[in-house]
Amino acid sequence: MTDNRQGWYAVHVGVGREEAMASRISRVLQGYGLEEAFFPKFEVEQKFHGEWKRVLKPLWPGYIIAGTDSPEALAKGCSELSEHARIIEVGDKPAALVSPAVELIRAWTRPDNRVVPLSTGMKEGNRMTVLQGPLVGSEHLIETMDRHKGIAVLGVDGLDGKGRMRIGLRVLPGDKISNIDF
Repeated sequence: MTDNRQGWYAVHVGVGREEAMASRISRVLQGYGLEEAFFPKFEVEQKFHGEWKRVLKPLWPGYIIAGTDSPEALAKGCSELSEHARIIEVGDKPAALVSPAVELIRAWTRPDNRVVPLSTGMKEGNRMTVLQGPLVGSEHLIETMDRHKGIAVLGVDGLDGKGRMRIGLRVLPGDKISNIDF
């Protein structure tokens, strides 16, 4: 698959069924002008039994993204599936995703791997410096951080144009920066 700048459309599916539905839609709706269907995720670190592990979290629970040049055909195909899969529409027409979050997903992921990688940074006073990952040079996008959950909330509208986009951010203590392997 290539990211040839086809239109991206949100498809509402059941929460917890996103991965299965993205796979099913990719398989079943190829004849409906579908280029790709994926469940976008981001990577975070979580501590399990005293050990840090990288895990994947959904960017937008309950939604998958479908790339197509034929949105009406895709909407028709989704409506014919036996499980709930509804392309988001404005009026009676499928609504292409145009939020800044979509452009960030295009920039920060690859067509064969739609996972936003974990960023690593260091906070000194009120200043955040990202040392590795997609947020390098984009620190100005960080609106708030939850250091305990390892999540940065970006000042970018999410999928629905209302909520904020969240991605993984590991914040290192300033005095331990020289001991960390990148």
